[in-house]
Amino acid sequence: GGDCYDRSLKPQPIEMRVELVKQAIEKYQESLVICQTIAEKTAEGTLNYCLSLCHHRLALLESSKAREHWQEEEEYLSNSRQIFENLSNSRQIFEENKDEYAEIAAKLRNELGGVLQHLEKWPELAQLAADSIALDSQLQNPLPLAQDYSFQAKIAIEKAKETKEKQEEILEARKAASLALQ
Repeated sequence: GGDCYDRSLKPQPIEMRVELVKQAIEKYQESLVICQTIAEKTAEGTLNYCLSLCHHRLALLESSKAREHWQEEEEYLSNSRQIFENLSNSRQIFEENKDEYAEIAAKLRNELGGVLQHLEKWPELAQLAADSIALDSQLQNPLPLAQDYSFQAKIAIEKAKETKEKQEEILEARKAASLALQ
């Protein structure tokens, strides 16, 4: 009847979705080279972010290659974050733009933290959280700061798990040694 939703459309197969994302990556990379050539930093930061999103999507679509895609996402997010942090500290940028770039950098740091969690890169996450707390405390938005502290909590939980596992291993070794001596 008057239904505007076409129920005959079927979802695209995963292979097709993967191919479309890979085509998008090619186009974004071509654009990135142009932006780097003409030193258009805002566009360069944005394109790095778009490339990170593409790899995030590929990680979800290709679970067998997820780690590889998380690593690519980490690289592009790091690049984007660094560009926007540099812009927020640049003397050549209007003051109101500096605040906007600082907010973007804070959001990118939080996204990067999520990727580092997926990759279980705890030392890198600890460093990012410590740096982020110092930077985000200066911002008026408490949300990035809350995320920074949640990263620190996750790191503490992982350290506690490692400590508990080591203690259990020591107890097992002592039991085995004790039994061997009997």
